[in-house]
Amino acid sequence: MKIFDNFNSMYKVLTFVFMMAYCPCYAQNSTGLGRIEFYLLKRHVPNVSRATSAIEDLFKIEPANLEDTAFIKDSELKLMTKTDTLRNPANNQLIQEEYWFTVPEAVVKRIYNLNIPLCCGRQFVIVVNGNVSYTGYFWNIVSSFGSDWITAFAYGNTIKILRKLPDYDDIPHLNDPRNEPLLIDCLKATKRYSTGN
Repeated sequence: MKIFDNFNSMYKVLTFVFMMAYCPCYAQNSTGLGRIEFYLLKRHVPNVSRATSAIEDLFKIEPANLEDTAFIKDSELKLMTKTDTLRNPANNQLIQEEYWFTVPEAVVKRIYNLNIPLCCGRQFVIVVNGNVSYTGYFWNIVSSFGSDWITAFAYGNTIKILRKLPDYDDIPHLNDPRNEPLLIDCLKATKRYSTGN
């Protein structure tokens, strides 16, 4: 029995295989359009700029730093919403934006069960189709300590993601890691991106 009746059928199969191999946002989850996951780290990674500081700051990771399985699975990330929260009244210039993921209650309980101390956060990494999008810290919602990097709180049925804590800057940040194109493009492709304005 012949696998391919003619050259055209073989060409179609090979074209499909190559397309799947070179399009990173396809064939990753049940929607067939991309996979987004939160990972915890096997051990704490020092900050880039202040390794000895108590203030949590940017940290960089290698794939070997990630836990073996995702802490929050793609199927649990229902929607990411972005809204303008603060604009300069004089010129309507954007100052702050708010981002949050809608998730099942089980995810929020899982974050609470990390028993995050008041003094510091628990490091996480958002991974899109096997590639690091950005890093951040899960934070204790009642903590009064600050962070100079991405900070995430869990409450209700959401994970709210802040640029830093507190975020009092009065200038827009064009290089906000939360706008990382790999993540935003995948959210749009999987119809999980919303602007609440």
